Order: sequence, then structure tokens, then C-alpha cells
Amino acid sequence: MYSSKFIFISTLVLFSLISVSLAGKQSGFAYLKYFNTKNCSNDSEYGGLFVKAGSCIGKTVYDCSGDPNKIGIQKFKDNDCSIPIEKKVYHRIDQCLEHVINHEYYGYSASCVDSLVLPQQSTVNFAYTGYCESPNWKEHIISATYSLLDTCVLLTHGSAKYRCTPNQLTTTSYTAYNNDCRGEPQKIVTIPYSVYNFCSDINQVNICFND
Repeated sequence: MYSSKFIFISTLVLFSLISVSLAGKQSGFAYLKYFNTKNCSNDSEYGGLFVKAGSCIGKTVYDCSGDPNKIGIQKFKDNDCSIPIEKKVYHRIDQCLEHVINHEYYGYSASCVDSLVLPQQSTVNFAYTGYCESPNWKEHIISATYSLLDTCVLLTHGSAKYRCTPNQLTTTSYTAYNNDCRGEPQKIVTIPYSVYNFCSDINQVNICFND
């Protein structure tokens, strides 16, 4: 049992990178927190993403090497982050930023942190490098994506709510462009976590935190 609202994962990142590029050696993580409102109010958070600072993931590099009160974000055309789309943009860590989901604007925040601190009531996807079955896999995490349980999570098309046990994830999905999880769900699916976990150049493991 966890006595705290958050789960702390201490990481000493020793990278043996295969398909992830590093834009300079940096420590810690970029932390993006997502909200289903425009003003980033704390009670509207539905999920978040931790990304190893300086790494190229999702055609984006997050820079935490400069001013501790700012984070640099640069987007690229390619998966190796060698062809930039635009110049690096720096944002204040207390700034509420905007992005578009399903044709509507929503808020998110971006900051730099030393370690992963994950909400207890969440389902989390970890991506890591190195030997897939290593007992020390937490030392090689490059990203961690979490969704709060029993909370309306915005997706690229539609929305969903999640519930989980240590062995399986239940997803209640709503139709495209339904951003608030209202009405009758489109489908409810329960899938073992073993289906989502796999070994590759970038390994994936999913964990349910709901104690």
C-alpha cells in the first residue's frame, strides 16, 4: 500500500540508446501535464508525460539545460530530429500553453524535473531501453505516460475513461469529437496488460497504480 498521493520513482539514467537520439547530455525529465480546460486549472488535469530531457521522442526535443525557470521545445520533420521545422522556443515553466485536440483548444504545462513523481490513481506506460527483462529497467526509462483513472481523458479522436487492476486495463471509449465522455460509450474493452507490454528497441511496460 502507498501512503502518499504520488508514487516516486528514483531514476539513475544510464543510457545505452538504440533508436533514441540525444540532443546533448542532459539529466532529468521534461514534464508535460495535460488539462481538459484552457486555463490549466489543477482540478482539470487528466494525464501527463515525462520525457528524458534532451532526447528525440515523437519528433520533438525538450531542452532542460538552460534557465531553470524555462523549458525549450523544438519540433522536427523526422523521427531522428535532424530536420527542424522551426527554431527552438522557450517557455516559462509556470506558463499555461495551448494545443488543439479535436478542433478545440486545451491547456498544458511544461517544466523540467529531476525524477518521476506519478499520481497514485493512474495507469502508466513506461518506455525504456536496454535489456527488456532487466530488473533494473527503471534506470533506463526514456518516457512515462500516465492517464488518471476514472477521469475523462482527451484522445486524438474522442475521449475515454480508464480503470485498471494489476493485470488488466478497462477502456470506456466515446465517439469521435466527444471530448467530455458524456452519453453512451461507443465501446467498453478489457485487455490484459500483457498485450500492451513488449520488447523491442524501445521496450514497453504498463503498470496500474490504484492502491
